[in-house]
Amino acid sequence: MMNLLMVMITTTSFAMVGNPSAIDWQTDINELERAVMENHPHPFTRITQSQWQHEVQNLRQRVNQLSSHGIMFEMTRLIALIGDGHSRLTLPQDPEFAFRQGHSSTPLPTYPNLVLSQYPLRLYEFDDGLHVVAAGKEHKSLLASKITHINDIPVAEVLERLKPYVHCDNDWGFRLLAPAYLCIPELLAHLGVVESDLKASFSCDKGGRSHQLSPAKAFTPIDWSFHEQLAATPLWRANDEANYSFVFYPKRNACVMTFNEVADADESLKLFSQRMFREMADQGTERLIIDLRRNMGGSNEVGKALLHEIIRSESVNKPGNLIALIGRGTFSAAVTFAAYLTEHTLASFVGEPTGAPANAYGDSRKTRLSKSGITLRISTLYWQKLDPRDARQAITPDISISLAHEEFLRGSDLALETALSHQPQPSVVSQIEAAYERSGANGIVETIRALRNQPQFRWYAFDQLQIYAAEWLWRNGSGTDAETLLRDAVTTRPNNAASHFLLARIIANDQPAEAIAEVRKSLAIKPSDRQAIAFLNNITSLAETDRSTD
Repeated sequence: MMNLLMVMITTTSFAMVGNPSAIDWQTDINELERAVMENHPHPFTRITQSQWQHEVQNLRQRVNQLSSHGIMFEMTRLIALIGDGHSRLTLPQDPEFAFRQGHSSTPLPTYPNLVLSQYPLRLYEFDDGLHVVAAGKEHKSLLASKITHINDIPVAEVLERLKPYVHCDNDWGFRLLAPAYLCIPELLAHLGVVESDLKASFSCDKGGRSHQLSPAKAFTPIDWSFHEQLAATPLWRANDEANYSFVFYPKRNACVMTFNEVADADESLKLFSQRMFREMADQGTERLIIDLRRNMGGSNEVGKALLHEIIRSESVNKPGNLIALIGRGTFSAAVTFAAYLTEHTLASFVGEPTGAPANAYGDSRKTRLSKSGITLRISTLYWQKLDPRDARQAITPDISISLAHEEFLRGSDLALETALSHQPQPSVVSQIEAAYERSGANGIVETIRALRNQPQFRWYAFDQLQIYAAEWLWRNGSGTDAETLLRDAVTTRPNNAASHFLLARIIANDQPAEAIAEVRKSLAIKPSDRQAIAFLNNITSLAETDRSTD
């Protein structure tokens, strides 16, 4: 049975009937605000504190106008506004329905009415759209369908309405979680997509047909039909129960390790890694492919055992011999492990961007709200695994490979096949360096533009590379070249706050008025950037002093 993000939720007996009172909800909103303020190291990097507290006050004033589910969803939105994938209100669902929300169990709420129902569907956003990957047997005909509308509303519009309610670090985290949220009837009603009877019409591309679905109540078993019954099962879905496993591809001189959780099993990761490398040595296998695509994390420390074995192996730790498969389902400690590979090995990355950045908040602390019994998780630590200036919202692949629905149905795995057949090529960085030697800053600009158009570099972190190159040039006395790179960056990617801020710093002495304009653009994108705020205050003060002395 396919286990897309399933989670165990502790089932407990309910203590209350009905719904929490308005006074109870006010108490829980106060506790939510206190939990965020007391636990999160820096909750206001995506939204200002005044904006967030305005939203909290707005919810307090609307408690009497909203249903209990509506209040719960708006509390979910308050946490999602922080923009931190580890901080969330865990929606109360039947364990049969719930998608993975954490490594520890979540008690059900005090009031049974708060437990959400579910449409008997499971969806996944492929490169070519949102498709049904599992359905209740009575809706088996929907399997393999591409969903285009829900109650005649285009799926793209429904996803836009949903976006503020989904806790995530980046767009890939949203793409991971959003399909599960689309199957929650009460949430779609809150978004104005379905009526109060919660019935929904899912329109698909198979002849333009619509399928009327009614919610399945919590704790009502669903007889699921899965795609595994229709096609071959690829390796990455066949080994989804074990924390880690490996298999050899002798004709490809490769060992493929499926790494699903950064946590020790009966055989510790350290012992497992040692055994795997011994067997690789016995077979003369020099290439290791580590599949992190379904790894939602675990312990940052545990992953070091595998990292150490990789570093010790001179045959594996070389260009082309060490490859990590990553994607939207690579999260938390799995991203940390990918960051370790970035910093300490010669690994290449294949697949999609990860569901979180390397530098991110984590180690969430559970708080059970006293009246409703709903559980919050709020991050307590900031983990900086890469350069503090690394503003990337994900670890991005060196070779971009997405999953199309037809490939999924065939049971093929283009990312794995790409890794197995990969031959070392000149790196992007080496191409940029060569371009600078030939043609200076304009050479870098032209090379980056050309590489961006190549499908294999679809998600490569060119924005961050351009910023690093500009800062290196600036600090080594080539401010004019740095300015050239950044003017191209802010023109072609105007929504990158770091590019605007660095350009402001570089031109501040000679062009203070334009520097002020650039840092203001940066703060419009990232309003809580304390360094940018301090820089703006300083340069504005200096400009005013200069005017007063003229």
